[in-house]
Amino acid sequence: MSGMTPSSSASLIAAQAAGVTLTQAIALLKLANRYVGTNNSTRAMDLSVEITEFVASYQRSQDSLAGKLSDNSLQTNQLEAAL
Repeated sequence: MSGMTPSSSASLIAAQAAGVTLTQAIALLKLANRYVGTNNSTRAMDLSVEITEFVASYQRSQDSLAGKLSDNSLQTNQLEAAL
């Protein structure tokens, strides 16, 4: 064993090559949250909230990224428009 650990980029590439993507992980989290959310333990409830917040944050970032990539309209500075 060399003691070297793979970089985050190398780990990401290896995961993608194995067919594991972030989109698949989000889908699994959503599915798991259905079961975690029905458990009455305090930790399960906390975990359900964490999963829900994580998935919502991911979806917001994807929506904002998609908006930036697909918006071909002219962007104006609000201050310049007021002058």
